[in-house]
Amino acid sequence: MCLEWKKNGLIEPEKVVVASSEYVESKDTFSGWKNECFVSKCTNKDFTSSSKLTESYKAWCNENLVKPLDGNTFSSRLQSGKGVIKFSKRVNGKMTRGYSGVLLVD
Repeated sequence: MCLEWKKNGLIEPEKVVVASSEYVESKDTFSGWKNECFVSKCTNKDFTSSSKLTESYKAWCNENLVKPLDGNTFSSRLQSGKGVIKFSKRVNGKMTRGYSGVLLVD
């Protein structure tokens, strides 16, 4: 047994590998929300207001019993997505802050 350890090193049991992976995924609240709530194919013409995104994210966190990211981290994670740009545009005659390249699932 000792010689096998020296030869192959420590091998993590499959249960440990799976549990570790699940733990890491459970701590990444942003990715969980994004995977469940984003429309997969968006263009830069698609726009969602900051308030709708924040509302959706906080509701998802409440449903999944996880602590949401703070506002700055949330905004940074949104902008780190490919083609996602933060800006303001006129919606129904009112300037609205939000992000292009993002749509929420209905």
